[in-house]
Amino acid sequence: MGKEYLLKIPEYLHYLKDYYNAGTAKKYTEVVKEFAENTKKISGEPTPEDAILSYIYKKRDVDKISVNTANYRMAVLKSFFKYIRYDIDTHKIRPMREPITGVIQDNHISYEELKKMLNFCEGDNKLMVTILLVTGARLSEACMIKYRDIVINSDKSISITIVTLKRRGYNQRKLKIRPEWAVKIIEEAVLKNTNKDSKLWNETPGCLRERIYIIAKKAGLKGVHPHTFRHALATYLLNIKGASPGGVQKTLGHASLETTSRYSHGGDKDIDDTLSSLE
Repeated sequence: MGKEYLLKIPEYLHYLKDYYNAGTAKKYTEVVKEFAENTKKISGEPTPEDAILSYIYKKRDVDKISVNTANYRMAVLKSFFKYIRYDIDTHKIRPMREPITGVIQDNHISYEELKKMLNFCEGDNKLMVTILLVTGARLSEACMIKYRDIVINSDKSISITIVTLKRRGYNQRKLKIRPEWAVKIIEEAVLKNTNKDSKLWNETPGCLRERIYIIAKKAGLKGVHPHTFRHALATYLLNIKGASPGGVQKTLGHASLETTSRYSHGGDKDIDDTLSSLE
């Protein structure tokens, strides 16, 4: 879909003037224009859902808007996409709630907190959480991984080949996984499977997303979605382990350093293998 939806905004603004009262139209116009400006700055071709989340998180992190204001702005953007006949994924774009004591909120969940989810799942679910933790793969990319894409190396590491779906044409990245806890979980699953051409999960991204919600709830983590793993891994590698932005860019399959730099808060230590610092 690219960013073609932005071309529909002028038409929507005229619609607001014709069918909404002046006060409401003014407020809606402000939100939609801000959303458009923020989306234009995002490299690549973000989905409407990713563009909305990018805008909302920026408003919360930078402008410190309240949960109610964030939900109001999401409702406005849902109205816009409904007008252009695009069905927003309501599992991904859901109303926010005020933080609950003792529960981690939104996308500020740390990598170490996400690792605790492993204690609340087993079997396929444990494999899924592990793959997302150590590769930072997009959920759609994880769904494409086949057993033949995983190689058990003689040095007690595991190599995983992931197709980078966000880029035009066919691109792939090979990641070397070393943490013993991750190698053990992945190796056990690989050795049990005899059909190397089969996928790790014969389910849609939506089905796996629901699994993640359930596991996160058991672990006491609120607001976890598939992209949370990418955010947490990037932040951990850049800011805790001092990985280079270029290395993290290649690891996560970002189209540009501009995307990667959003997760960096300083530190630019050049290392040969970005994932070697994972524990």
